[in-house]
Amino acid sequence: MFQSIFSIRGEGKKMLNHQQTLEPVRPEGPEQLADRHKRWRKRYLWFGLGMVAATSLLLIVALIFALQGATQAAPRAHPTVLATPAHPHVQQPTPTEQATPTPQTALIESQVDSLLRNKAAHQQFSGSVLIAQNGHVLLSKGYSVADWDDQAPNTPHTRFYLGSTTKQFTAMAILILQERGKLHVHDHLCSYIAHCPAAWQPLTIHELLTHTSGIPQLDDSQLSGASPEAWIASYDTVPLAFAPGSHFDYCSVCYQILGYVVQQASHQPYNVFL
Repeated sequence: MFQSIFSIRGEGKKMLNHQQTLEPVRPEGPEQLADRHKRWRKRYLWFGLGMVAATSLLLIVALIFALQGATQAAPRAHPTVLATPAHPHVQQPTPTEQATPTPQTALIESQVDSLLRNKAAHQQFSGSVLIAQNGHVLLSKGYSVADWDDQAPNTPHTRFYLGSTTKQFTAMAILILQERGKLHVHDHLCSYIAHCPAAWQPLTIHELLTHTSGIPQLDDSQLSGASPEAWIASYDTVPLAFAPGSHFDYCSVCYQILGYVVQQASHQPYNVFL
């Protein structure tokens, strides 16, 4: 991770090359910016469609469980509902026992399966779903295709590129470290970076978390295959894009920096800490 670049994109590759020297950061031209925005718009469109389908799924499951609880003589604890794709690098704790079918669980399976098959048929959902109650699997199934070119189908074991959805895990790690007294979100960023660029001296962790730091974005090609120390050093002569805290500007590289902070504060590799 380090927000996707250092573990997801680099699966099967040698990720840390401490001998690599990066070129200084160069501002993107109009054509590069237009191309990058086009690519991100496409990503967010598919992500948005997936979120709409997932929200519909969760509402239906919640309603069915509520109706199920209302028909039982004694109140029961709310079930655990899982409907997220598997992380590419973490073995998912998957319940192994199949639930004994009941009229209620059969209804859940049929209603959810029908919804997702319909969404998949209209290219509004593509993914894998797991629904479990009390440690028992009610539904585990893939929908649509994982690769449009090869028409490879999604299965319960399909791995997905999570991209920027990993930012939430980095933010969570920072807050866990704050609870443990290892750092504070209002600490200066440079307290956790040995060779910190001069322009970053006034920045706080909070400003990176909230996309208000002013750190400009590196091109992906400058990040791939480089150690964190190497690409951080490439910012040595790069000014901030704006005064810290004065603007909001979505910043992916900020979360890669925060991933490095997690390592420094926890004294553990990022993936081990998570």
